[in-house]
Amino acid sequence: MDQKQKIDILESQVDRIQHLIERADTKASILLAFLGVVLTISINNGSFIHFLTTVFLQRSNRPSLLLLILVSLTFFSFLASFIFVVLTLRARLLLDQTGLTQSDFFYGKISKFEKFDVFQEAFQASLLDSESHYLKEILINSKICDLKYKYFNYSLLSLIIGIMFLLCTSISILL
Repeated sequence: MDQKQKIDILESQVDRIQHLIERADTKASILLAFLGVVLTISINNGSFIHFLTTVFLQRSNRPSLLLLILVSLTFFSFLASFIFVVLTLRARLLLDQTGLTQSDFFYGKISKFEKFDVFQEAFQASLLDSESHYLKEILINSKICDLKYKYFNYSLLSLIIGIMFLLCTSISILL
């Protein structure tokens, strides 16, 4: 396999991982929108809170312990889901922790060059070792992608648990 074929394979791998990162961000954005709708419906005109306080006041002078626990668990599950979805969207790596340095192909590093001649010389030098730069980029992006999907899965799990607690709360109110 010649150098050009290796670079093409590495570029396609970088593109594939970048696409997975974009998909994780899209999924997290949709989940964040859903959580926003749930929060808006819950707080809108205080309907959910009003319903809960009415139920608490109608039952007795002190609310059922089970109902209080279910409402609290629902709230904390939705809160955990929100926190994890935000972490999904903000997932970053600290390069010091990975033992790597920034790739010469990273836009942030490229943008720090003030003169084109200096940039061109540095870029030409890095092209000689472009295979290792692509490998570094693949490793960094893979770690970011893994982190994003891990946070997204935690968020989704918290949301499902919150919905289950919400259903249990609704059933216990109706009984």
